Amino acid sequence: MMAVAESETPEYWGMPYTTGNNYAAAEVMASYFIKNMKILKDCKGKRGCFPNSVTYRFNNTNPWNDNFDTGSHRYKVITSDGVSVAFHAYSNNCSAQAGNINFCGRIYVNINGVKDKKSILGKNLFQFLLTNKGVIPDGVDVSYEEMEDTCMGISNKAGDRCTRWVLSKGNLNYLYNKK
Repeated sequence: MMAVAESETPEYWGMPYTTGNNYAAAEVMASYFIKNMKILKDCKGKRGCFPNSVTYRFNNTNPWNDNFDTGSHRYKVITSDGVSVAFHAYSNNCSAQAGNINFCGRIYVNINGVKDKKSILGKNLFQFLLTNKGVIPDGVDVSYEEMEDTCMGISNKAGDRCTRWVLSKGNLNYLYNKK
């Protein structure tokens, strides 16, 4: 992504120390991305850029207990094509862990923006990891079988790693093949 290509790696962006809920760090993180985006609405840490509801996991039964709209620790925007994007800083030195990947933050993308009544991870909400090498889809660090199980599963992680499926297969067919 341009943010990493144009600048030093994220660990040198000057994000304040964070353990996951630091708006100031999310603001620094977002600044490297939004300068290359066409922004319709910039909510910063305020409401109005995501559906105002609890986020659900893929199987639509396990609430994630996270309301992206009201969460003030994420920097949020709506792009000119109506997509909601949230930037969540986790570690100023990229030492947070997701599986075997060290990362600095997560980028959440709701492809339907505020049009949907709720965000569902793996259906209209997808997550990416910001690493020192760039932005990668959630799920690239595991085997295909584990990615499939986590994406389509009924566990409390249902919906995780679906981003990899969509980008590698170019479809949402897992929506019809629930385990």
